[in-house]
Amino acid sequence: MKMINDSKLFRYPLKFLFLTEKDNYLIFLKKLNPMSVLPMSEVVIANVDEDIVNLTQPYKIRENESLVIEDYGTWTRKTGITLNYDSNSFAERRRNFHKSEITLSVVVNKIEHTKIPDFDDFPESNSDEPYFFQDFANINYLMQYLNATYSLRVFNSYGYLNNTTGRFDGMAEDIYEERSDLSGSYLILSEDRQRIMEFLKPTETFAAQARFILKKPAMSYIENIYYMTFTYKVWIASLVILGVMAVSLYVLLNWEVKMATKDNALKALYWKKIHPNRFYSLEYGLDKVQDGNFAFQVILGPAYKYILRKYTNYDICKLQELAGYMDTVTSSGAPKTSQYKKLFRIG
Repeated sequence: MKMINDSKLFRYPLKFLFLTEKDNYLIFLKKLNPMSVLPMSEVVIANVDEDIVNLTQPYKIRENESLVIEDYGTWTRKTGITLNYDSNSFAERRRNFHKSEITLSVVVNKIEHTKIPDFDDFPESNSDEPYFFQDFANINYLMQYLNATYSLRVFNSYGYLNNTTGRFDGMAEDIYEERSDLSGSYLILSEDRQRIMEFLKPTETFAAQARFILKKPAMSYIENIYYMTFTYKVWIASLVILGVMAVSLYVLLNWEVKMATKDNALKALYWKKIHPNRFYSLEYGLDKVQDGNFAFQVILGPAYKYILRKYTNYDICKLQELAGYMDTVTSSGAPKTSQYKKLFRIG
């Protein structure tokens, strides 16, 4: 048993059946108690008592807690096996954490925002903390679903890969090191992050999508104010140039498909326009949008709350959205080896 435990094999989806006799059952439970038999562990103890075999399933909610014993069923020669939990799913039976504590990592700008006494009554998200209140509302409901309490580990960075050290910082590193059970703030899915953590369920709501928001350009920029002033020779030259450009673009696009250049183009855009110091706050970025001639990629839910408070109706009518420069699906993350991730995902 110690070898199994040290090898971290008491984990979903592996299953174990232990056979004991009546006199040794309590001794066996005492030996099992220090093991990492957590909610998604599936261990069955068949306790032989003369003509009947009692089936129990032990598990612990947390490492440092005592075993919870499920009365799983019985077996006799006459009736065969009778299961008490045949109609209940495995995860449904064990989702009650009995107020045990789950450790959550969150990203906040100001620590006082984590000290709200009742997260069922969220304040309106404000410009200096737009994302925490939106993300943590769902996580708070998850804690209620699991009947769990929680503690918070606070960070000022979601976690980015350092190409020199090969390590992440911030919240991502905390989850990778298994110091937290779950991220209470949503992260943007990326290939780098997916290698070190388990993303649970991507958000698909309007409020969690990221888009470029910008003001529509003035009509003088988009109407053809040159139409009346062009001579027929200029029009002929323009059409010839358009034809050359069309052929050139066709050749380039076919070449790009063969070279998989989309990722390279996105990286080039990132290094040219964003890195290293062009991550703007919600307030600063949307104020620049209001001034005009500026596009700001931002998560829409908090952005439009700010816009409704700060923009005039005239400004709002001039806004438009464009697709972001990258896919910005967000999700809460858990450690790869988490024994709670299935419960979190269902919740």
